[in-house]
Amino acid sequence: MKERGNTINIRIIGGALLSLIIPLAIVLIAVRAWETNFCLEDSFGGDGMLCQLLIKSIANNGIRGLWIDNYLGAPELSSLVDTPFLDLPMGMEIFMLTRVIKSTRAVLWAMYIISYPCIGVFMYVLVTRKLTDYQVLNAAIAIAYSIAPYHFIRAMGHSTLSRYYSVPICVFISMLIIEEEYRKGSPVRYGKFKTICMYLLCLLLGLSNIYYAFFGLVCIFSAVLIKILRTKSVRVLWNEALAVYFTLLGVFIGLFPHIYYTIKYGENSVAGVRYPQETEMFALKIIQLVLPCGYNRIPFLRNMNTAYSTAAFNINENGMASLGLLATIGFICACGIIVSKFAFDNNERTDRPSRRLTLFSFLILVLIVYSMGGGIGTIVAYLITPEIRALNRCSIVISCLSLCVLNILVGKLYDFSKRNKTLLAFYSIVLMAVGLTLYSEVRISDKGWQEPLKERNEICHRFFDDVQNSLEKGTLIYQLPHTDFPESLPSGTMTFYEPALAYVMTDGFMWSYGGIMGRDTKAHDLYIDDGISDDFVNGIKEAGFTAVYIDTKGYDDGGEEIISFYSDELGLSPIISDDASLYLYVLN
Repeated sequence: MKERGNTINIRIIGGALLSLIIPLAIVLIAVRAWETNFCLEDSFGGDGMLCQLLIKSIANNGIRGLWIDNYLGAPELSSLVDTPFLDLPMGMEIFMLTRVIKSTRAVLWAMYIISYPCIGVFMYVLVTRKLTDYQVLNAAIAIAYSIAPYHFIRAMGHSTLSRYYSVPICVFISMLIIEEEYRKGSPVRYGKFKTICMYLLCLLLGLSNIYYAFFGLVCIFSAVLIKILRTKSVRVLWNEALAVYFTLLGVFIGLFPHIYYTIKYGENSVAGVRYPQETEMFALKIIQLVLPCGYNRIPFLRNMNTAYSTAAFNINENGMASLGLLATIGFICACGIIVSKFAFDNNERTDRPSRRLTLFSFLILVLIVYSMGGGIGTIVAYLITPEIRALNRCSIVISCLSLCVLNILVGKLYDFSKRNKTLLAFYSIVLMAVGLTLYSEVRISDKGWQEPLKERNEICHRFFDDVQNSLEKGTLIYQLPHTDFPESLPSGTMTFYEPALAYVMTDGFMWSYGGIMGRDTKAHDLYIDDGISDDFVNGIKEAGFTAVYIDTKGYDDGGEEIISFYSDELGLSPIISDDASLYLYVLN
C-alpha cells in the first residue's frame, strides 16, 4: 500500500514538472529566446508602454509606485491609485524583479515568460491532477491551458490579464464546495492545514486581477447554488460563507488604497470612468469563442477568423476570446452535456467524474448567460455598477472549464479504448489534435523580427543618453504636446502612452506626462497656446520647469511651427534625435 502511495506521489510530481518545464520550453521557442534581445524596446507606445511605465514607477518608488509616482505628473505627483492598473500580487512580482533586473523591458519579458510555467503548474496542481488517474493526460491539459491563444494574444500588452493563474483557483474552490463537507460545527473541512491553504487561495483569488476575482466569485456562487439545490438546504450558504468572505477580503485589500484615497481626497469623476453601455460593446460573443485564432498558422483556419472579423459589427478586444482547438472541443462537449441534462430525465449519476462534468458545464452556461451581449452582466451594469465592463475576458475562465470537461472525457475515452482494444485509434486522434494545436496555435516569432527595431532603439538611446548627461537629476521637464493620462487619444501620429517613453528611458527627471486627469491637473492647466507662446514658457518656468521635451510626431505639420518658435524666436539650441523627431530645449 505504501509503495502504491509513493508511486502515485512520483507520478504527481512528474506531472507537475511536465506542467512547469514544457510551457517554459514552448514560450522560449515561441519568442526565439536564443536570438532575442530582451532589453530591446519593441513597444514604443500602446498598452505595452503603459506596462513599462508602471514597472518604472515601482522601480523608482518601491511598492509605493503601485499607487503614487513622484516622477510623473510634474509639478505634482501622479495619483495612480485613482485607476488601479495592477493587482497587488503582480505589483509584488514587479518589485522583486526590479531589484535584480534594471531594464523595464527585460522585467516585462521576464513576467511574460514566467507566466507560462506558473499557469501550467497552478492548473495541474489545483485542478487537472484530480480529474483522472492518468497524470500525463492531466499534465497535457494543464499545458494546453498555459498556452491558450488568449495568452499569446494578450501577451505583454495586457500583462495583468496574461497572468491568469488565479482562474484555476476558482475552479478548485468550486469543486471543493460541491464535493467536500465541513465538519459539523467547525470551519475545518478536511484537515486544518488544507483548510488554511484553501482560504489563502481564496485570498489570492481576491487579490488577483479584478476580472478574474469577479468571474471567480460568479463560479463560487454558482457552485453554492448547485449545492443548495442538491441538498435542499439553505444552510449551505452559511457553511460556504468563509470561502466567499476570504475572496471578498482579498478584493477589499486590493482596492483599499483606492477607497481610502477617494474618501480622503474626493472622487475622481473623470479618470477611468466606465459606462453601462460598454458592457455590450465589450460583451462576449459565442462565435468568437469557437472561431480559430486570428494568427492561426493554417491559412484556411486563419481566414475563417478574418472573414468574420472584417464583416461583423462591434469587433474590438472581444476578438481575443478564441478558445483554441482543444478548449473548443471541450466547450462543444459541455454544451452537449447541458442539453442532455434537459432532454433526458435521468437520475443524477453518483460517480464523481459525472458530477464534475455537470458542474463544469453548468459554470460555462452561467458565465455565457452573464457575459454575452444583453445578458445578466448588462443588467448588473445598469442597475448596480458598470465597473466590470469587458465581459469577453471571461473567455479564459470558460477555456479552463472547457479543458476540464475535455480532460475527463478523454480519460473516459481512454478507458473505453483500452477495454475495446482500440488504443491505436485513440492515440492517433489525440496526437493529431495535440500536433495541430501546437503547430497552428503557438505564436512563433519570425526569424530576425527585432531587426527593424534596432535603428529606432539606437536613435532613442543616443538621444536620451544626451538628455541624461545634459541635465541635473530632479529637473522638471514639460512634454509637448500635452497629453492627458490615462486612456486619452494622442494627437498626430503618436500612439497611446507613447509620451511615457521619455520617462521609461531616463532616470531622475520629473516629467509632466502621467498626471491622472481629474486629479493631477497642474500640468494640464499650464498648457496654453499649444505650448507656442511666451506666456506658456513663462508659466511653466514659474511652476519650476527648466526644460521642454517635444515629440514632433504629435503634430500634424511634423512640428515645424513649434520647433521654429523655440529655435528661431527664443533662440534656444536643442538636443535633437538623429531622426529629428525628438527635441529637448533647456529654458534660459
